Amino acid sequence: MPAVLFIEDSRTFQRLMTKYLPEDYELTILDSLAAGWESIQSRKYDLVITDFLFPQSDAFELIFQVRHRFSPQQLPIIVLTSVADRFLISKLFVAGVNATIAKPPHVPDFRALVAKMIETPWVQRPDFPSEDAHLLTWGTADEFVVFCPNLNFFTRGTTQQAAFDAMQERIRQHTLSGERIPVITTPKQTLYFSNVDVTPGHA
Repeated sequence: MPAVLFIEDSRTFQRLMTKYLPEDYELTILDSLAAGWESIQSRKYDLVITDFLFPQSDAFELIFQVRHRFSPQQLPIIVLTSVADRFLISKLFVAGVNATIAKPPHVPDFRALVAKMIETPWVQRPDFPSEDAHLLTWGTADEFVVFCPNLNFFTRGTTQQAAFDAMQERIRQHTLSGERIPVITTPKQTLYFSNVDVTPGHA
């Protein structure tokens, strides 16, 4: 019998989940992220379903903890969220969730998603681009700088393109090593340019 962990602080949704999923699942319901992580470490689950927002925190830390130990195929995660925000959803996929679904879910679709995720874990792709890293750039008369706040990386170049190319390579090497890109909540991209002539005699 597949073991499913549901993490939700709402008593109403806890009761609803017992109706959403058929009886052929072994359903464990916990009301906090800390309790959920403790349970994940102590026993084997086939699927984790979690709400996103909790009174003291959100689910990002739990997702990071799970992904540090389990791949999306080893332990899939579905996030239920009532926040219809594309930026948030893209960050959830970057963090490592397998799928997101609106809250409350359409029951037949939800049951089909759960069954498929347990049988053959997969990663649902959003129907919009997912941004993995944010870039800030600024320049002077003779140098451009690109900064990635997710990774605290700086690159420099005599042209803007050279600085961007160097940053792209650093990020590529970082991801090839198996490291994740941390999630932040800064703007998508901000450009700062300074073309002030700083040669002597131009104060």
